[in-house]
Order: sequence, then structure tokens, then C-alpha cells
Amino acid sequence: MIEINHPTIGIDRKGREAECERALNAAFYALIREATEAGWDVPEAAQAIAKIAQRCAQQPPADEFDWVTGEHIHH
Repeated sequence: MIEINHPTIGIDRKGREAECERALNAAFYALIREATEAGWDVPEAAQAIAKIAQRCAQQPPADEFDWVTGEHIHH
């Protein structure tokens, strides 16, 4: 399991974005590594992760995800 560091207090917006990127970097590389071990190419895995991240930015977090329909389920 990858541990993601908590944000620190008192940094500006640009610094906070950079800190968040550093905190999530290991988690995303772990996802890429797992995907390549499962047989996916790095560009395919990276593109899929980017699409998921984009959807997450546009929607509130869901309680569940329906893998058949691709729908986020909110309770």
C-alpha cells in the first residue's frame, strides 16, 4: 500500500499544487507498475489514469463505481 503524505499548512496555491503532485507521484507510478505487470503498455495505462483523474476532477467522489456501465453511484 502506498502512503500519501498530508498537505502542509501555510503554502501558497502554486506550492500546494506542487506538493500534491509530489505526494501522489509514488501512487501513480505504483498504478503504472501494476498495470504493466498485468500486461498493459505504459502509454495505455497512463492515458487511462489521466482519464480517470479528469473524471474525478469533474464529479464529486462516488460511493461506488459500476464497472459495467461506467456510472458513479452516489448514495
